[in-house]
Parts: sequence; C-alpha cells; structure tokens
Amino acid sequence: MSKFPDKENLLSLFNDWAISKNIYGIDRHQIWLKVRELRPRKTIVIKEGSEEHRRVSMIVDILHKEDLLFLEDLINKRARKI
Repeated sequence: MSKFPDKENLLSLFNDWAISKNIYGIDRHQIWLKVRELRPRKTIVIKEGSEEHRRVSMIVDILHKEDLLFLEDLINKRARKI
C-alpha cells in the first residue's frame, strides 16, 4: 500500500464490488491477489509522421473501410426487405 497510495481506494472499491456480486471466502481472496498485481497502463505517444503513426493510420483506414462496407451491406439488406 505504501508504494501505491491509490490502492487504499482500490480496496474499498473492490470490497463494494465483491459484496454486490456475493463473492466471499477464498474466491474473494484469490481475486484480490490478482487485483493487487494490476499496474497502470503505459501511455504511448505517437508522433505524427512517424512509422508508428503510419502503421496506426493504415489499420484505422482498413477498419473504417470494412465498417463502411458492413454498413452499406446492412442498408442494402434493409432496403430489399422494404
């Protein structure tokens, strides 16, 4: 707890959650052991124009195109039903 002062708040949140889900005994203890090991996620900063930015942009473009194709297909199916 001394290393991570926010864990005191985490303990109270965990207790509230466990009680609301009726989790007691060894299950609650095992889950708490896993929760204690959690670390904050690292923030990655990607500079515009970098190789990482180019890769992420390509993936986002692919996902966007697929999403638009799915939406277009959904609209066409609904139009055929009407």
